[in-house]
Amino acid sequence: MEKSKLEQLSDKMLSQFFIQLGKIYDGPFENSDYSPLADNSSFRDDCDSVSTIFGLGQCDWIDLDYIITLINMNPSISEGIVNKRPKVGTYTYEIDVHETVAQRQTFKHTSTSYSPKTLLEIAEVMQSEGDISPWDGEHIDTDIYDSDTNDVKLDKDSVKRIS
Repeated sequence: MEKSKLEQLSDKMLSQFFIQLGKIYDGPFENSDYSPLADNSSFRDDCDSVSTIFGLGQCDWIDLDYIITLINMNPSISEGIVNKRPKVGTYTYEIDVHETVAQRQTFKHTSTSYSPKTLLEIAEVMQSEGDISPWDGEHIDTDIYDSDTNDVKLDKDSVKRIS
């Protein structure tokens, strides 16, 4: 399981990390749904700078996750007060992709008949009458010819900790 390089810092060093970050980052240490710190390139650049000063190199995404979680857990962190540290975990989540797709799907059906020709003739009539459906068969192939992505959303209700 990947962990942040910042976990190796002592409480005193971690405190100094946030004091230094507060000196160069112009904004407040506030993370919200409307203004997430992870989306703020200035914040990310300043985290990279401080991390490099501390000899840790640039921040990976897990390091940024650790920094923002520390901010969320410690209201006085801008003053260098770190009372709690987060524990790393493994999570699953889902991404919903909404697309308009042009595709061909193939479904394999099994039926009894006396002739391949009449089988298909009768199957076509049965389908138009609603007695069978293409989706009743076994899905064996999909060819997507074209697609347009309409929207991509992270499903916030799907996050589950698995370890």
